[in-house]
Amino acid sequence: MTLDGRRISRSNCDIMYKPERVQKCYSGPCKSGSCSELRKLSGVREDGDYDLLIKDYIVSVYCHKMHSKEPKEYITLATGPDENYATIYGQRLAQPYSCPHMISRDDDLSPDCPSCVSNLYQKAGETKFSRIRLNIQNFTVDLTDFQFARTKGMNYIGFASAGDCYSAKNCPQGRFSINLRHTGFRVSAETEWKSMGGPYTYKNIDRKKSGDIIRGRCGGYCGLCTPSESTGLKLEVVGNT
Repeated sequence: MTLDGRRISRSNCDIMYKPERVQKCYSGPCKSGSCSELRKLSGVREDGDYDLLIKDYIVSVYCHKMHSKEPKEYITLATGPDENYATIYGQRLAQPYSCPHMISRDDDLSPDCPSCVSNLYQKAGETKFSRIRLNIQNFTVDLTDFQFARTKGMNYIGFASAGDCYSAKNCPQGRFSINLRHTGFRVSAETEWKSMGGPYTYKNIDRKKSGDIIRGRCGGYCGLCTPSESTGLKLEVVGNT
């Protein structure tokens, strides 16, 4: 065609600019396997929860920063932040080699503790998560991504971690909770927690057989537990239920 829209002979057209008459159509899966692929194939530019095809399962994943060339995947925690939190307990015993039986402990960072000193542990805090960052390449959670988290106190606490500086006896006060129900994911049995700190560290990890709920009690003098570096917090896809 000329610039003014008139048809001309094909012999006047350079072959290198001629479009293909036949092109191979897209033969991949009907669903995208990542937020980046979704952005590329569908042209979606809005953040939100989208159904992706991951390891032969369709699961809902929150795609963040879809306006950029490298969007990120997050899991929206259907059970909410009250079921997905990490706490480093702030109270410290005046007699750290004791373990008082009568202690009032709740979600507050500074509950009544008549056996405790007045100054709180500097690393104390409680962080609650509404979404967690998923590394879609190796299916591990970025424990220190706080994009969709809020914290009480001065410190952000990594997901699936807990600790305290309360007692050298075995009575840890740090707590964490993971509840992945209705997300299409569960924690892999490969995931292990390790204790960090001095010789007086303790952990008690309670896993449901289904793998979607895990509670932890960790601490010591001073102690912390977190998923081990060798495994990370590894997830498995089970599909939306």
